[in-house]
Amino acid sequence: MKNNANLPGGSAAAFIATLLLAFGLISYVNPQSSYVLFGNVVFHVPQWDPLGERSGSDAVDAMVIEAIAVMDTNVVLDVKEPLAPFKSTPLVEQSPNLPVVKLPAPGPGQLLFKESSSGWVKFAAALHRVKPQGDPLRIIHYGDSQIEGDRMTGLLRSYFQSRYGGTGPGMQPLAPFVPHAAVKHETVGTWHRYVSFGRRDQRLTSGKYGSRGVAHTYMHDSSRKEGFDAVAHFQSRGWGSRSFRSYRRVTLSHGPITEPFELSVFSHDSLWQSGFMEPGPAGHIVLESKQPISNVSLAFKGPSPVLNHVSLDGMGGVAVDNVAMRGSSGYTFTFMDEAHFGNSLKASNVGLIILQFGGNSIPYIDSEAKAKTYGRKIQRQIQLFKRLLPEADILLVGPSDMANKEGLAWVSYPFVASVRDAMQGAAMAEGIAYFDMLELMGGVGSMSIWATMKPPLAGPDHIHFTSAGARLVGKALVKAIDNELARHAH
Repeated sequence: MKNNANLPGGSAAAFIATLLLAFGLISYVNPQSSYVLFGNVVFHVPQWDPLGERSGSDAVDAMVIEAIAVMDTNVVLDVKEPLAPFKSTPLVEQSPNLPVVKLPAPGPGQLLFKESSSGWVKFAAALHRVKPQGDPLRIIHYGDSQIEGDRMTGLLRSYFQSRYGGTGPGMQPLAPFVPHAAVKHETVGTWHRYVSFGRRDQRLTSGKYGSRGVAHTYMHDSSRKEGFDAVAHFQSRGWGSRSFRSYRRVTLSHGPITEPFELSVFSHDSLWQSGFMEPGPAGHIVLESKQPISNVSLAFKGPSPVLNHVSLDGMGGVAVDNVAMRGSSGYTFTFMDEAHFGNSLKASNVGLIILQFGGNSIPYIDSEAKAKTYGRKIQRQIQLFKRLLPEADILLVGPSDMANKEGLAWVSYPFVASVRDAMQGAAMAEGIAYFDMLELMGGVGSMSIWATMKPPLAGPDHIHFTSAGARLVGKALVKAIDNELARHAH
């Protein structure tokens, strides 16, 4: 029978194979499922999903984050077990001996590095050493309000934990400023929040905030006979990846303790452990459960120490922390006590630091000189992290496009590109990775397009992404990281 396609049998097979390969490549490099051409023609293309999720099934994007609940202050959690001293591990320096392997400079499609860089040699080696038990390898994602609520960070956590193991949502504040997508927080008592990046009246005179740059104290009532002065409760929401929903290790990070206080830890309405904390240096208390848990309460009684954060992690694998610093421009890490900050980071087994800032400075930068000054401030933060964590790699994520309304039109801030250039220059000068969010969006002027797309990818303020926009950027960041790590696969 004649071949109506005019192709020999072998050529037809080769044509089909080539076509499938072409669609596979398109799906790999393409971050979205369709493009609008000439105003009304929609061109649909396949998508690559690095997280293995079904399209449209993301519960985190669809959720409505409820307001932070406040528990009934009359609740009394009874402690019937005898009290014994808790053991706190002081912060100490660690100096692991890491191998260095020379690799080629990155090619197209990778994170941006300077030409002489071998990329993420140290981080890739650390991932290669990850074990199913012991201390998890930490990735700390610092950023401004663009990452609040675990946006973007959640996608990174899902990616790393699906490939290298690990569970839990990572570091959490004792009393959060905004809700977290994966964890429901409830508090009892009066809590005070101190931030390294806030007004002077919001800062600690000691400068000792721990690795999150945020600290808390509670109000102690010396006349109280029953119950506790304060309680911090953490409950998994059941949203996002399954790996976020349970954990086996609970770590309380604290500053120097000047007066003894009582600590009781509950899980699933049962007393887990209780005891006294005696005066001592800054450190951390680690509790490990034989079985996965999804909620924990920490109850305090007595004069408040400075409390830094609670980490909810698995045994081994990777932990990814969301540290959203609303209002921060990203250059206040150097305002903290360097020794304390460094020891806090070293005790956390950090393999990668991600810094995502720029948006809070752009509206106030009105000259090239100010953009360059901002770049120098960011460079000093990079130098700090390199000094404190020489065994870790660093990624700087640049700013998005941002627009301001002038009359009836939304116009990008005039020095967005200058800030991007200054930040990229700082990254290249320090030999770290850079991710260009402005370029990803389409350059200067793209924010107005993102805000008017259907569904919109940016909010009506033309500054913040919608959940759909944050997800698109987060997936692009995951893909860039995956590309870089693929170069180091053994």
